[in-house]
Amino acid sequence: MVKRIASYLNVHAIGSEDVVSVLILRCGYIVLALLGVLKACAAYQPLDPIYPPERFEFMIQDASAKLLIADRSLINDCVPKYNGEILYTDEIPSLPPAQKLTGLPKRQISSSCCTHPAQQEFPKA
Repeated sequence: MVKRIASYLNVHAIGSEDVVSVLILRCGYIVLALLGVLKACAAYQPLDPIYPPERFEFMIQDASAKLLIADRSLINDCVPKYNGEILYTDEIPSLPPAQKLTGLPKRQISSSCCTHPAQQEFPKA
């Protein structure tokens, strides 16, 4: 199911530098959702259902989340004003089988961003 979630995100052009908010009660689906988001190279924003609705609105807008993965039972109480795209947990098993993730181009990562600052060479003065 992790690959199905990643493929769903890929089809919807969600990947590197995108954020997906996750509003799920603590159960097995939260692990699947988080791993699926990471497999799609996106970032996840976990939302705790005990927060007030105003906090959710602020957090989702501040993160510019492209998608909300949520339990259907939490939507009306937690994010009643949210009108963006939602993937409900009860829809995850019915997602189409994962296909090869080929839709988004791979980004080039410079080697300087992957080294510790102490290992970088600085110009001599």
